[in-house]
Amino acid sequence: MITSENIKANVIDIRSDNPQKTDRFLVDSNVWFWIAYSKASLNCKNYQSTYYPQYLCEAIATEANTHYFSLNVAELAHTIEKSERELFKKSNGVEIEVKDFRHIELERKKVISEVRNAHYILNQAGVELPVDIPVGKDHDLINDIAEYLLDGYDALILEAMKAKGVYSILTDDSDYACVEDITVFTANRNVITAAKGAGKLIVR
Repeated sequence: MITSENIKANVIDIRSDNPQKTDRFLVDSNVWFWIAYSKASLNCKNYQSTYYPQYLCEAIATEANTHYFSLNVAELAHTIEKSERELFKKSNGVEIEVKDFRHIELERKKVISEVRNAHYILNQAGVELPVDIPVGKDHDLINDIAEYLLDGYDALILEAMKAKGVYSILTDDSDYACVEDITVFTANRNVITAAKGAGKLIVR
């Protein structure tokens, strides 16, 4: 659980904030999932499927700079496949491994169709930034995993952001709030409450 002691990022509450033309932020994979996956509402909370799509639409209308990486596409494809497999398991009352699920032709077509549609929406709603991050000995990626509460995906995205001079992210992921020198745009109540307690909540 995120606490005020964990908060290092500046935090903006998108429930009350208005996007500005000068904003430039990465849109995290979880947000793209709720926006671009047709069955996302089956696996998310009401605030996630409400505030994030609304804020992104307002940001686009305001001509703010909204971005994504190929890393987001890969993570989004993984999450869509996982969701489709869970739906298949539930509707058929069976357990099935992911590699076996991929061999069911009709289900595979459903997954690919969802991924293609999601990628199209990303292209329409954001500008892709190239990723060029060498991962060698003592690279910042490993340091990020060690210093912050990030998994490998998030650490790689963080390094890609810094490499492109992007220091803001639209996300529901509380882990990013533990990273210093970035701004987290979020509707996550736990993050917002903790940021307020830490004096890191920014009101514009």
